[in-house]
Amino acid sequence: QDLFPLSACLCCDFLFPLGAMAAVCEVTPAAVSARGVAFEVDIKNPQGAEVMTPVRARLEREASSTRPLPRLLSSSGDAATQGCRESPQKEGIAARARARNEKKQAITQRARRDYEELLDSKRTALERDLERAMQNRQTALVDKSAKAGKRFEEVKAKVGDVQ
Repeated sequence: QDLFPLSACLCCDFLFPLGAMAAVCEVTPAAVSARGVAFEVDIKNPQGAEVMTPVRARLEREASSTRPLPRLLSSSGDAATQGCRESPQKEGIAARARARNEKKQAITQRARRDYEELLDSKRTALERDLERAMQNRQTALVDKSAKAGKRFEEVKAKVGDVQ
């Protein structure tokens, strides 16, 4: 005996396992077309749909009232509009995340401030060095022009003595 009988798909030409569902469900073709076959599978007992359980009665009573039905899953926008508070665990996580973000922001601002101070100190040191270089250049030019003037006067005096 085969535990998982295979059934052929008429529209796709391949085999697929029906598994344990094959023993419970009775498959009857509902329509046949050029593209394939549609099946209806009765899973629930029709008599079970008419039974009024306490949960079903409560849900139908709440659905017929004017207030909205309770929601198990809601978006964060719904909670903000209804004034609902988040769970304490979420609030704690959010508070810790805010604290971490503030610390990171403070560290970033301090790093930027230190970087700007470093740039300012380099800029002033460079300006000071350029000013010193300009003064040294001026001093060297004055010394060279004084020596050149003195040498010119000496040469001029020798030329005057020779003539």
